Amino acid sequence: MARPGARLVHLTARLGAVAFTIGFGYAALARVGVLLPALRSVHKRHSRPVDPGGAPDGHAVTFLVPARQEHSTIGRALRSMLACRPGDGGVVAVVDSDDPRTITAAEGAHDGSGRLRVLHDASPGGKGAALTAALTVIDTEIVGVFDADSVVRPGLLPPVRQAFADGADVVQVPVRPCWNRPAAWHGTRTLLDYAAWSSGRAGTTTGVVRLSGTGVFFRTSLLRAVGGWRPSLTEDFDLALRLTAAGARITVVDRPDLATDEQVPHSASSLLRQRIRWHQGFLEILATGVWWRMPTTRMRMSAVGPLLVPVGRALAAVAAVPTLAAVLAAGSAPLTLLVPAGLSCLVLAIDVAVFVRLAPSYGVRPSLARLVALVLGAVPFYTVSATASTLAVVRQLTGQHDWETTEHAASE
Repeated sequence: MARPGARLVHLTARLGAVAFTIGFGYAALARVGVLLPALRSVHKRHSRPVDPGGAPDGHAVTFLVPARQEHSTIGRALRSMLACRPGDGGVVAVVDSDDPRTITAAEGAHDGSGRLRVLHDASPGGKGAALTAALTVIDTEIVGVFDADSVVRPGLLPPVRQAFADGADVVQVPVRPCWNRPAAWHGTRTLLDYAAWSSGRAGTTTGVVRLSGTGVFFRTSLLRAVGGWRPSLTEDFDLALRLTAAGARITVVDRPDLATDEQVPHSASSLLRQRIRWHQGFLEILATGVWWRMPTTRMRMSAVGPLLVPVGRALAAVAAVPTLAAVLAAGSAPLTLLVPAGLSCLVLAIDVAVFVRLAPSYGVRPSLARLVALVLGAVPFYTVSATASTLAVVRQLTGQHDWETTEHAASE
Protein backbone atom coordinates (compact mmCIF):
# COMPACT_ATOMS: atom_id res chain seq x y z
CA MET A 1 0.00 0.00 0.00
CA ALA A 2 1.38 3.40 -1.00
CA ARG A 3 2.39 5.72 1.79
CA PRO A 4 0.39 8.97 2.28
CA GLY A 5 3.42 11.01 1.22
CA ALA A 6 3.77 9.06 -2.02
CA ARG A 7 0.06 9.44 -2.77
CA LEU A 8 0.35 13.20 -2.24
CA VAL A 9 3.29 13.38 -4.61
CA HIS A 10 1.42 11.45 -7.31
CA LEU A 11 -1.70 13.58 -6.81
CA THR A 12 0.35 16.78 -7.06
CA ALA A 13 1.98 15.51 -10.25
CA ARG A 14 -1.38 14.65 -11.82
CA LEU A 15 -3.13 17.88 -10.85
CA GLY A 16 -0.14 19.97 -11.83
CA ALA A 17 0.11 18.17 -15.16
CA VAL A 18 -3.57 18.86 -15.87
CA ALA A 19 -3.22 22.56 -14.99
CA PHE A 20 -0.04 22.85 -17.05
CA THR A 21 -1.65 21.10 -20.01
CA ILE A 22 -4.72 23.36 -19.93
CA GLY A 23 -2.69 26.57 -19.74
CA PHE A 24 0.00 25.51 -22.19
CA GLY A 25 -2.50 23.95 -24.55
CA TYR A 26 -4.61 27.09 -24.75
CA ALA A 27 -1.60 29.30 -25.45
CA ALA A 28 -0.23 26.84 -28.04
CA LEU A 29 -3.53 26.57 -29.91
CA ALA A 30 -3.82 30.37 -29.91
CA ARG A 31 -0.35 30.49 -31.47
CA VAL A 32 -1.39 28.00 -34.14
CA GLY A 33 -4.43 30.17 -34.80
CA VAL A 34 -2.09 33.06 -35.67
CA LEU A 35 0.40 31.05 -37.74
CA LEU A 36 -1.88 28.95 -39.94
CA PRO A 37 -3.76 31.87 -41.55
CA ALA A 38 -0.37 33.44 -42.34
CA LEU A 39 0.83 30.24 -43.98
CA ARG A 40 -2.34 29.95 -46.07
CA SER A 41 -2.24 33.58 -47.17
CA VAL A 42 1.25 33.54 -48.68
CA HIS A 43 0.15 32.21 -52.07
CA LYS A 44 -2.52 34.93 -52.33
CA ARG A 45 -0.03 37.78 -52.06
CA HIS A 46 0.57 39.87 -55.16
CA SER A 47 3.34 42.34 -54.53
CA ARG A 48 3.12 45.48 -56.65
CA PRO A 49 5.82 48.08 -57.21
CA VAL A 50 5.48 51.26 -55.23
CA ASP A 51 4.31 54.23 -57.30
CA PRO A 52 4.60 57.36 -55.16
CA GLY A 53 2.87 59.49 -57.77
CA GLY A 54 0.04 57.18 -58.76
CA ALA A 55 -2.21 57.51 -55.74
CA PRO A 56 -5.68 58.94 -55.67
CA ASP A 57 -5.72 62.36 -54.02
CA GLY A 58 -8.42 63.85 -51.84
CA HIS A 59 -7.55 62.50 -48.39
CA ALA A 60 -5.24 64.81 -46.45
CA VAL A 61 -3.22 62.83 -43.92
CA THR A 62 -1.58 63.81 -40.64
CA PHE A 63 1.05 61.61 -39.01
CA LEU A 64 0.64 61.52 -35.22
CA VAL A 65 3.71 60.44 -33.24
CA PRO A 66 3.66 59.98 -29.44
CA ALA A 67 7.10 60.03 -27.83
CA ARG A 68 8.50 59.47 -24.38
CA GLN A 69 12.26 59.16 -23.78
CA GLU A 70 12.78 58.68 -27.55
CA HIS A 71 15.46 61.32 -28.19
CA SER A 72 17.69 58.83 -30.01
CA THR A 73 15.10 57.82 -32.62
CA ILE A 74 12.42 60.47 -33.07
CA GLY A 75 14.40 62.80 -35.33
CA ARG A 76 14.90 60.21 -38.04
CA ALA A 77 11.29 59.05 -37.75
CA LEU A 78 9.85 62.56 -38.16
CA ARG A 79 12.08 63.34 -41.13
CA SER A 80 10.94 60.17 -42.90
CA MET A 81 7.30 61.21 -42.44
CA LEU A 82 7.92 64.74 -43.67
CA ALA A 83 9.59 63.27 -46.77
CA CYS A 84 6.84 60.71 -47.37
CA ARG A 85 4.78 63.14 -49.45
CA PRO A 86 6.42 66.59 -49.57
CA GLY A 87 3.97 69.47 -49.39
CA ASP A 88 1.01 67.26 -48.46
CA GLY A 89 -0.36 66.77 -44.96
CA GLY A 90 1.62 67.28 -41.79
CA VAL A 91 3.23 65.66 -38.77
CA VAL A 92 2.27 66.15 -35.13
CA ALA A 93 4.67 64.89 -32.44
CA VAL A 94 3.29 64.78 -28.91
CA VAL A 95 6.09 64.68 -26.33
CA ASP A 96 6.02 64.52 -22.55
CA SER A 97 6.61 68.03 -21.21
CA ASP A 98 9.19 66.68 -18.72
CA ASP A 99 11.32 65.17 -21.49
CA PRO A 100 13.53 68.03 -22.78
CA ARG A 101 15.91 65.80 -24.77
CA THR A 102 13.10 64.30 -26.85
CA ILE A 103 11.52 67.74 -27.31
CA THR A 104 14.84 69.09 -28.61
CA ALA A 105 15.32 66.13 -30.96
CA ALA A 106 11.77 66.47 -32.31
CA GLU A 107 12.06 70.21 -32.89
CA GLY A 108 15.37 69.61 -34.66
CA ALA A 109 13.54 67.63 -37.36
CA HIS A 110 11.82 70.76 -38.76
CA ASP A 111 12.38 70.99 -42.52
CA GLY A 112 11.28 74.61 -42.89
CA SER A 113 7.93 73.74 -44.48
CA GLY A 114 5.92 74.42 -41.34
CA ARG A 115 4.31 70.98 -41.54
CA LEU A 116 5.75 69.73 -38.22
CA ARG A 117 4.13 70.57 -34.88
CA VAL A 118 5.65 69.49 -31.57
CA LEU A 119 3.12 69.41 -28.74
CA HIS A 120 4.25 69.41 -25.11
CA ASP A 121 1.93 67.08 -23.21
CA ALA A 122 1.55 66.88 -19.43
CA SER A 123 -1.55 64.70 -19.24
CA PRO A 124 -1.36 61.66 -16.93
CA GLY A 125 -2.22 58.21 -18.26
CA GLY A 126 0.61 57.36 -20.65
CA LYS A 127 0.51 56.92 -24.41
CA GLY A 128 -3.26 56.58 -24.79
CA ALA A 129 -3.98 59.81 -22.94
CA ALA A 130 -1.29 61.66 -24.91
CA LEU A 131 -2.74 60.50 -28.23
CA THR A 132 -6.26 61.51 -27.26
CA ALA A 133 -5.05 64.94 -26.15
CA ALA A 134 -3.25 65.43 -29.47
CA LEU A 135 -6.34 64.36 -31.44
CA THR A 136 -7.92 67.74 -30.65
CA VAL A 137 -5.45 69.54 -32.96
CA ILE A 138 -5.80 67.17 -35.93
CA ASP A 139 -7.64 68.93 -38.76
CA THR A 140 -7.28 66.37 -41.57
CA GLU A 141 -9.72 63.65 -42.58
CA ILE A 142 -7.17 60.89 -41.98
CA VAL A 143 -4.69 60.50 -39.13
CA GLY A 144 -1.91 57.90 -39.05
CA VAL A 145 -0.38 56.84 -35.74
CA PHE A 146 3.28 55.81 -35.68
CA ASP A 147 5.80 55.12 -32.94
CA ALA A 148 8.75 57.44 -32.46
CA ASP A 149 11.17 54.81 -33.81
CA SER A 150 9.19 54.15 -37.03
CA VAL A 151 10.73 54.97 -40.42
CA VAL A 152 8.11 55.06 -43.17
CA ARG A 153 8.52 54.28 -46.88
CA PRO A 154 8.27 57.13 -49.42
CA GLY A 155 5.45 55.35 -51.28
CA LEU A 156 3.34 54.53 -48.24
CA LEU A 157 0.44 56.96 -48.71
CA PRO A 158 -0.88 55.99 -52.19
CA PRO A 159 -2.18 52.52 -51.23
CA VAL A 160 -3.44 53.89 -47.92
CA ARG A 161 -5.48 56.53 -49.72
CA GLN A 162 -6.75 53.89 -52.13
CA ALA A 163 -7.94 51.74 -49.23
CA PHE A 164 -9.88 54.67 -47.79
CA ALA A 165 -11.30 55.44 -51.24
CA ASP A 166 -12.50 51.83 -51.34
CA GLY A 167 -14.46 52.34 -48.13
CA ALA A 168 -12.07 51.46 -45.30
CA ASP A 169 -12.43 53.24 -41.96
CA VAL A 170 -9.12 51.96 -40.56
CA VAL A 171 -6.01 50.92 -42.51
CA GLN A 172 -3.15 48.96 -40.96
CA VAL A 173 0.14 48.81 -42.84
CA PRO A 174 2.82 46.18 -42.18
CA VAL A 175 5.82 46.69 -39.92
CA ARG A 176 9.36 45.51 -40.64
CA PRO A 177 11.24 44.78 -37.40
CA CYS A 178 14.85 45.98 -37.40
CA TRP A 179 17.54 44.63 -35.11
CA ASN A 180 21.32 44.84 -35.03
CA ARG A 181 22.15 41.12 -34.78
CA PRO A 182 20.71 39.27 -37.80
CA ALA A 183 20.86 35.79 -36.28
CA ALA A 184 19.80 36.68 -32.72
CA TRP A 185 16.95 34.51 -31.47
CA HIS A 186 14.81 37.46 -30.38
CA GLY A 187 15.29 39.09 -33.78
CA THR A 188 14.15 36.07 -35.79
CA ARG A 189 11.28 35.44 -33.39
CA THR A 190 10.09 39.05 -33.57
CA LEU A 191 10.22 39.02 -37.38
CA LEU A 192 8.13 35.85 -37.37
CA ASP A 193 5.55 37.44 -35.06
CA TYR A 194 5.24 40.65 -37.10
CA ALA A 195 5.16 38.95 -40.51
CA ALA A 196 2.66 36.29 -39.44
CA TRP A 197 0.37 38.90 -37.92
CA SER A 198 0.34 41.02 -41.08
CA SER A 199 -0.08 38.15 -43.55
CA GLY A 200 -2.68 36.29 -41.53
CA ARG A 201 -5.04 39.28 -41.36
CA ALA A 202 -4.62 40.76 -44.83
CA GLY A 203 -7.79 42.09 -46.43
CA THR A 204 -10.84 44.07 -45.34
CA THR A 205 -13.22 43.00 -42.62
CA THR A 206 -15.79 44.29 -40.15
CA GLY A 207 -14.64 41.59 -37.73
CA VAL A 208 -12.15 41.67 -34.87
CA VAL A 209 -8.61 42.67 -35.86
CA ARG A 210 -5.83 43.29 -33.38
CA LEU A 211 -4.27 46.55 -34.53
CA SER A 212 -0.61 47.35 -34.09
CA GLY A 213 0.56 50.30 -32.04
CA THR A 214 2.25 51.76 -35.12
CA GLY A 215 1.38 52.11 -38.79
CA VAL A 216 -2.38 52.54 -38.36
CA PHE A 217 -4.47 55.13 -40.22
CA PHE A 218 -7.94 56.16 -39.04
CA ARG A 219 -10.80 58.34 -40.20
CA THR A 220 -10.46 61.18 -37.71
CA SER A 221 -14.22 61.59 -37.31
CA LEU A 222 -14.62 57.94 -36.34
CA LEU A 223 -11.80 58.20 -33.80
CA ARG A 224 -13.53 61.14 -32.16
CA ALA A 225 -16.88 59.34 -32.25
CA VAL A 226 -15.54 56.41 -30.18
CA GLY A 227 -13.70 58.67 -27.73
CA GLY A 228 -10.13 58.22 -28.94
CA TRP A 229 -7.64 56.15 -27.01
CA ARG A 230 -8.05 55.03 -23.43
CA PRO A 231 -5.11 55.07 -21.00
CA SER A 232 -4.50 51.32 -21.40
CA LEU A 233 -1.12 49.62 -21.71
CA THR A 234 -2.34 48.19 -25.04
CA GLU A 235 -4.48 51.11 -26.12
CA ASP A 236 -4.32 49.90 -29.74
CA PHE A 237 -6.21 46.62 -29.14
CA ASP A 238 -8.70 48.32 -26.86
CA LEU A 239 -9.38 50.87 -29.60
CA ALA A 240 -9.67 48.11 -32.20
CA LEU A 241 -12.40 46.40 -30.19
CA ARG A 242 -14.36 49.62 -29.74
CA LEU A 243 -14.05 50.40 -33.45
CA THR A 244 -15.25 46.89 -34.30
CA ALA A 245 -18.22 47.31 -31.98
CA ALA A 246 -19.01 50.53 -33.88
CA GLY A 247 -19.02 48.63 -37.19
CA ALA A 248 -15.74 49.97 -38.61
CA ARG A 249 -14.33 48.45 -41.80
CA ILE A 250 -10.69 47.56 -41.14
CA THR A 251 -8.23 46.93 -43.95
CA VAL A 252 -4.86 45.26 -43.33
CA VAL A 253 -2.46 45.95 -46.20
CA ASP A 254 -0.09 43.02 -46.72
CA ARG A 255 2.61 44.83 -48.67
CA PRO A 256 6.09 44.03 -47.30
CA ASP A 257 7.54 46.51 -49.82
CA LEU A 258 5.68 49.25 -47.93
CA ALA A 259 6.50 47.97 -44.45
CA THR A 260 7.43 50.61 -41.88
CA ASP A 261 10.81 50.02 -40.26
CA GLU A 262 10.54 49.76 -36.49
CA GLN A 263 13.19 48.95 -33.93
CA VAL A 264 12.43 45.91 -31.82
CA PRO A 265 13.75 44.81 -28.41
CA HIS A 266 17.46 44.12 -28.77
CA SER A 267 17.87 42.12 -25.57
CA ALA A 268 15.94 39.56 -23.55
CA SER A 269 15.30 42.08 -20.77
CA SER A 270 13.92 44.64 -23.22
CA LEU A 271 11.73 41.96 -24.82
CA LEU A 272 10.48 41.00 -21.36
CA ARG A 273 9.45 44.58 -20.56
CA GLN A 274 7.65 44.88 -23.88
CA ARG A 275 5.71 41.64 -23.39
CA ILE A 276 4.81 42.49 -19.78
CA ARG A 277 3.25 45.69 -21.07
CA TRP A 278 1.37 43.88 -23.85
CA HIS A 279 0.11 41.07 -21.65
CA GLN A 280 -1.00 43.33 -18.84
CA GLY A 281 -2.78 45.46 -21.40
CA PHE A 282 -4.72 42.38 -22.50
CA LEU A 283 -5.71 41.76 -18.90
CA GLU A 284 -6.85 45.37 -18.53
CA ILE A 285 -9.04 45.05 -21.62
CA LEU A 286 -10.39 41.73 -20.39
CA ALA A 287 -11.41 43.39 -17.12
CA THR A 288 -13.20 46.29 -18.86
CA GLY A 289 -15.58 43.91 -20.63
CA VAL A 290 -15.38 45.85 -23.92
CA TRP A 291 -15.13 42.53 -25.74
CA TRP A 292 -18.64 41.65 -24.54
CA ARG A 293 -20.07 44.55 -26.55
CA MET A 294 -19.26 42.87 -29.85
CA PRO A 295 -22.45 42.44 -31.95
CA THR A 296 -22.24 38.63 -32.37
CA THR A 297 -21.18 35.66 -30.25
CA ARG A 298 -18.52 34.72 -32.80
CA MET A 299 -16.98 38.18 -32.62
CA ARG A 300 -17.05 38.09 -28.82
CA MET A 301 -15.15 34.81 -28.89
CA SER A 302 -12.67 36.22 -31.42
CA ALA A 303 -12.10 39.18 -29.12
CA VAL A 304 -11.77 37.34 -25.83
CA GLY A 305 -9.58 34.56 -27.27
CA PRO A 306 -6.28 36.48 -27.40
CA LEU A 307 -7.11 38.31 -24.17
CA LEU A 308 -7.02 35.01 -22.27
CA VAL A 309 -3.63 33.92 -23.64
CA PRO A 310 -1.66 35.62 -20.81
CA VAL A 311 -3.87 33.79 -18.30
CA GLY A 312 -3.11 30.48 -20.00
CA ARG A 313 0.63 31.14 -20.06
CA ALA A 314 0.64 32.25 -16.43
CA LEU A 315 -1.29 29.12 -15.40
CA ALA A 316 1.22 26.93 -17.21
CA ALA A 317 4.18 28.77 -15.67
CA VAL A 318 2.82 28.56 -12.13
CA ALA A 319 1.90 24.88 -12.51
CA ALA A 320 5.24 23.94 -14.05
CA VAL A 321 7.32 24.24 -10.86
CA PRO A 322 5.31 21.97 -8.50
CA THR A 323 4.61 19.59 -11.38
CA LEU A 324 8.30 19.21 -12.18
CA ALA A 325 9.17 18.73 -8.51
CA ALA A 326 6.46 16.09 -8.09
CA VAL A 327 7.50 14.28 -11.28
CA LEU A 328 11.12 14.14 -10.14
CA ALA A 329 10.05 12.88 -6.71
CA ALA A 330 7.70 10.26 -8.16
CA GLY A 331 10.16 9.10 -10.79
CA SER A 332 7.52 9.07 -13.54
CA ALA A 333 5.53 11.58 -15.57
CA PRO A 334 1.74 11.58 -16.09
CA LEU A 335 0.64 10.71 -19.62
CA THR A 336 -1.18 14.05 -19.69
CA LEU A 337 2.15 15.75 -20.36
CA LEU A 338 2.30 14.09 -23.78
CA VAL A 339 -0.27 16.64 -24.96
CA PRO A 340 1.89 19.76 -24.41
CA ALA A 341 4.90 17.86 -25.75
CA GLY A 342 3.05 17.13 -28.98
CA LEU A 343 1.75 20.69 -29.23
CA SER A 344 5.28 22.03 -28.76
CA CYS A 345 6.50 20.03 -31.75
CA LEU A 346 3.53 21.16 -33.83
CA VAL A 347 4.02 24.84 -33.03
CA LEU A 348 7.76 24.66 -33.69
CA ALA A 349 7.22 23.00 -37.07
CA ILE A 350 4.71 25.66 -38.11
CA ASP A 351 7.05 28.39 -36.82
CA VAL A 352 9.77 27.17 -39.18
CA ALA A 353 7.40 26.77 -42.14
CA VAL A 354 5.98 30.29 -41.76
CA PHE A 355 9.42 31.84 -41.30
CA VAL A 356 10.78 30.16 -44.43
CA ARG A 357 7.78 31.36 -46.46
CA LEU A 358 7.55 34.93 -45.15
CA ALA A 359 11.09 36.05 -44.27
CA PRO A 360 12.24 36.64 -47.90
CA SER A 361 9.37 39.12 -48.42
CA TYR A 362 10.92 41.24 -45.65
CA GLY A 363 14.40 41.08 -47.12
CA VAL A 364 15.62 38.37 -44.74
CA ARG A 365 17.11 35.18 -46.12
CA PRO A 366 16.07 32.09 -44.10
CA SER A 367 19.66 30.88 -43.77
CA LEU A 368 20.72 27.90 -41.70
CA ALA A 369 22.02 30.22 -38.96
CA ARG A 370 18.67 32.00 -38.71
CA LEU A 371 16.71 28.74 -38.72
CA VAL A 372 18.92 27.39 -35.94
CA ALA A 373 18.37 30.62 -33.99
CA LEU A 374 14.63 30.30 -34.58
CA VAL A 375 14.47 26.70 -33.34
CA LEU A 376 16.86 27.00 -30.41
CA GLY A 377 15.41 30.38 -29.55
CA ALA A 378 12.00 28.83 -28.95
CA VAL A 379 13.02 27.96 -25.39
CA PRO A 380 14.13 31.45 -24.27
CA PHE A 381 11.39 33.14 -26.31
CA TYR A 382 8.52 31.18 -24.81
CA THR A 383 10.18 31.34 -21.38
CA VAL A 384 10.21 35.14 -21.66
CA SER A 385 6.57 35.07 -22.80
CA ALA A 386 5.52 32.88 -19.87
CA THR A 387 7.46 35.02 -17.41
CA ALA A 388 5.93 38.18 -18.86
CA SER A 389 2.43 36.74 -18.56
CA THR A 390 3.01 35.73 -14.95
CA LEU A 391 4.41 39.13 -14.00
CA ALA A 392 1.58 40.84 -15.89
CA VAL A 393 -0.98 38.92 -13.84
CA VAL A 394 0.84 39.91 -10.63
CA ARG A 395 1.00 43.57 -11.70
CA GLN A 396 -2.67 43.58 -12.64
CA LEU A 397 -3.73 42.02 -9.34
CA THR A 398 -1.59 44.45 -7.34
CA GLY A 399 -2.78 47.53 -9.21
CA GLN A 400 0.48 48.47 -10.98
CA HIS A 401 -0.41 50.24 -14.23
CA ASP A 402 2.62 52.44 -14.96
CA TRP A 403 3.82 52.73 -18.56
CA GLU A 404 7.34 51.47 -19.21
CA THR A 405 8.87 52.20 -22.60
CA THR A 406 10.82 49.63 -24.59
CA GLU A 407 14.51 50.47 -24.83
CA HIS A 408 15.68 51.43 -28.33
CA ALA A 409 19.11 51.83 -29.82
CA ALA A 410 20.27 55.16 -31.21
CA SER A 411 19.50 55.66 -34.88
CA GLU A 412 20.81 59.10 -35.61
